[in-house]
Amino acid sequence: MKKTLISAALVMSSFVGASFAQTFEVPDPVAIVDGKPLSKAAFQAAIEPVVGTDDLSFLQNSQQLNDLIAQYALQEKLAAKAKKEQLDETPEYKKFIEHAERLGLSQAYLKKTLDSIQISDDEVKAEYDKQVKALDKNEYRAAHILVDSKEEADKVLAELKAKKKPLSFAEAAKKYSKDPGSKANGGELGWFRAQVMVPEFGEALQTMKPGEVSAEPVKTQFGYHIINLEEVRETPVATLDESKDRIKESLTEQKLRDKIEAIQQKIKIEYKAQ
Repeated sequence: MKKTLISAALVMSSFVGASFAQTFEVPDPVAIVDGKPLSKAAFQAAIEPVVGTDDLSFLQNSQQLNDLIAQYALQEKLAAKAKKEQLDETPEYKKFIEHAERLGLSQAYLKKTLDSIQISDDEVKAEYDKQVKALDKNEYRAAHILVDSKEEADKVLAELKAKKKPLSFAEAAKKYSKDPGSKANGGELGWFRAQVMVPEFGEALQTMKPGEVSAEPVKTQFGYHIINLEEVRETPVATLDESKDRIKESLTEQKLRDKIEAIQQKIKIEYKAQ
């Protein structure tokens, strides 16, 4: 119980700079607390449920270690005082223990299930091929003007196409666009893949040629867009080796979700709320 009480915020603060090599050696014992040695092994066991590992290499300096020790010692002292006052016999505490045990067991089962999942190289290759086939390999540089209604969009298009003193696209974006993120830059969106945009926007881009302005406003959940496609470039696709770890992780997570869903489907629940 005491192991779960170390402040998560304090632990997370210890990860700052964790990409660098540990520059000091963790002593054993790590400290003397109230005259008793706190062994490295005991300390590792205490923080493992919080940080997910008993490896102390994430600690970058003695101050981070000492902060954790101080927090651990405080929780130990508070727990001892609570036991002295028999707070561990209260109904509230027993309910908490029941909940913690249920949560701990379910997490242990999920971890065991996760560890049992195997992803073959053939599965990774098949998923990679599927993703590459579906991937638009182009990047687009575009600008847009966002307005609330089709009537407004038609008006802006008319001004862009006017024979006498037509507005430039950048001028029209600064004057009419409702997109605060791009308006000041003349509607510029920079380089991006079509897939990162809402489907209607991305699909419209894929039908256009560089230098074109969308002939009709494109309706999305945000409003009506007039799109100016400026450039298109083909970008290299990540290789199988470069994608392997990401795909394996994704497939593992999907298999875990499938297993959880299969268990959930077998639960018979009769809901009473209408």
